Amino acid sequence: MQPPRREITKEQIDTSKPEAALMRIQQLSPPDTREICGKIIAMYPGTDYVPQAMYETGVAYYRECDYRNAVSQFEGVVSSFPASRYGRGFADYALRSVFLHRIGNWPGCPIEKLREFISENPHHKMLPDAQYALAYYYHTHTGNNPFQSASDEFQVLISSFPGSKYGKDARRYIDWVARITAQEEKLGNSGDDAKAENLFALGKLYYDFLSDFAIEGEVSIWREPAYKIFRKVVLDYPKSSYAAEADYLLIWHLPGIYFEGGDTDRAVDLSDTYQKYVDKYPNSQHAPEILCESADFLRKLVPDLMNVPEEENAVAWIYARLPSSPDDFIAGIISRYSAVVQNYPASEYAKKAEDSISQLKEFLKRVDDYSKALATVHPPCIVGRCPGGSAACCGPYTLVGPNAQKCMALEKKELVLSGVALEAKEINDKLLYVTEISSK
Repeated sequence: MQPPRREITKEQIDTSKPEAALMRIQQLSPPDTREICGKIIAMYPGTDYVPQAMYETGVAYYRECDYRNAVSQFEGVVSSFPASRYGRGFADYALRSVFLHRIGNWPGCPIEKLREFISENPHHKMLPDAQYALAYYYHTHTGNNPFQSASDEFQVLISSFPGSKYGKDARRYIDWVARITAQEEKLGNSGDDAKAENLFALGKLYYDFLSDFAIEGEVSIWREPAYKIFRKVVLDYPKSSYAAEADYLLIWHLPGIYFEGGDTDRAVDLSDTYQKYVDKYPNSQHAPEILCESADFLRKLVPDLMNVPEEENAVAWIYARLPSSPDDFIAGIISRYSAVVQNYPASEYAKKAEDSISQLKEFLKRVDDYSKALATVHPPCIVGRCPGGSAACCGPYTLVGPNAQKCMALEKKELVLSGVALEAKEINDKLLYVTEISSK
């Protein structure tokens, strides 16, 4: 239950897409988290989103140090949804974390406090929890060799509480540390030809286990030892086959990859980063997937025509939601999907790319139909294709084009279209587009 790295506002969360909303929920302030979770619980009763939303509500209370309400939420998840992963693991862990706050102000809980609790309460029912917490504290906080220290404490847990519910996890952790130690020795003794392979194998041991051992919301933090190793593979052995694999795992570590559109800068940055991976490793088994994802990021910016307003407003509405003209922007996305089809025709992503191309072409056809329909109502002005420039071409529906300002006959390039205030902005010396600035 780490604090979020960067807060967003609740207005940026779309509860009609609950899975994506819950992925980003801890980036909200605690009060906004509880509000959004409450909406999701009300909107999707009987679904798997309910225990997750209840758990996140508890986390929100936890972040505010409101442990009474946090415990109430976590206990509700455990009792109402014992079979869900939140009832079975995450909420149970959260209950232990709240308990530990009371004996040592977790997560800044000093080892001395835990050891003091263990020694002074030899028959306490939470004693296995405290020993588990001590091992987990070593795992996350201390020393030059925290994993070995944690392994030693897990060994104490197994010896002292052989029937504990933590026994399976403790044995798995001890085994993992032993495999890490063996792989480090193998790396140290390997020749130059095997360095890349053994270094990547070490990174994978960290990556696979730490992502499983960490609780929800902490995965990227505890994977950092693996990411450091993967970066070294990429930098030190760029021509090895392991560099492409390491870079592939690193690329999923990029911040903000789970967004639902609307953030143009983020979409373009991610798309370009993914494209660079394909340029760097065109023969990687992951290239078709990453190239398809590169196009997908941009496609998230394409508006849903199911929500398009009445015809006379349609093209203005579409232009207001794209970073450039529909023809240019969609052509750029189609070119990336086309590269998937042409370069990786046997991949599973080729069919997806073909379907996406067909849908985007249909989108452009719809835009063209809207423009033509509008031209018949207000000739000779065509939205997006202003042919005029004379005083005769000044209809209120001529919003973009090389002579947009003159056509509008407005010095500030502003107008009101069916009750919506729009502003024309220059993209280059030939094209202007409109952006909704307020509702009248």
